[in-house]
Amino acid sequence: MNNPFEFTEVSYRDLIRLVLDSGYNFIPFTHAWGYDRPHVLWRHDIDMSPHRAARLSQIEAKEDVMSTYFLYLHSSFYNLFEESVVSRIFDIIGNGHAIGLHYDLEFYKKHFPLFDPLQMVDAEATFIRDTFSIKPTAISFHNPSLSTSEIPNYQTIHGLTNAHSSFIRKNYTYCSDSNGVWNHTPIDVAISKRKPKLHVLTHPEWWTDIPMRREEKVERCIIGRCENQRLLYNLIMEEVYGKKH
Repeated sequence: MNNPFEFTEVSYRDLIRLVLDSGYNFIPFTHAWGYDRPHVLWRHDIDMSPHRAARLSQIEAKEDVMSTYFLYLHSSFYNLFEESVVSRIFDIIGNGHAIGLHYDLEFYKKHFPLFDPLQMVDAEATFIRDTFSIKPTAISFHNPSLSTSEIPNYQTIHGLTNAHSSFIRKNYTYCSDSNGVWNHTPIDVAISKRKPKLHVLTHPEWWTDIPMRREEKVERCIIGRCENQRLLYNLIMEEVYGKKH
C-alpha cells in the first residue's frame, strides 16, 4: 500500500482497497443501527472542493463502494449555484453515492441570533433535494470543535441521520483527515486493531493527483476557481465583442 499520509489519489485508492481487503462493508448512515458485520460509515465533508470530491467519487465507484458526500451551503470556496459545481455534484450522484447536508450552526448564530440555530436544517435539506433531485440522508456539522454552540447528539435531526449522534460516537471508532493529517485514531491503526465499526471523515481537498503541501492544496482550490472565473469572463467577452478584454 502507498503511504496513506501522502493524501494522493493513488493512496486514496489503496486505502479503499485496504478497507475492503480487511473485510469491511461500506454502508450508508441510514443503516448504522442494527448492522452487525464489520463496516464503515465513510463521509466526505465538502468544505472547499466539489471538483476533488467528484474525482474521489470516481475512484470509489471503480472500487464498487459508496460513501456519503455532505454539501456545504455556506462555503467561501464554492457556490452550489455555480454551473461547474452543479455538474460535479451530479457526477457524484451519478457515481452511486449518497448526499448529506453539511450544516453551519455558527452561521445562523452569528447572523440570525433570534433563530433556533437548527431552524434552517429542513430548508437547506429541501434546497438540496429540489436542486439535485435527491433527498439528503444525513447531516454533519461544520467545524464542531470550534463551535460555540452545543452540537446536537440526537440520532436524527429533521429526518436526517446525525453523524454526530451519541450512538455513533459511542459505537464507532472515529478517523478523520481534518487539516490534512489523520486525527483521533489513524485509519490504518483502527484496521490493524480490527475495530468492527468505523466512522471515517475525509475532506476531498486534501487528496490530490500528486503529492503537495497542505498550503499548496488550499491555494489550488482558490486559484483554480479564480482561473475558471477569468476563463468564463474572457469567453463572454469574445462572444460579445469578438476579442478578449
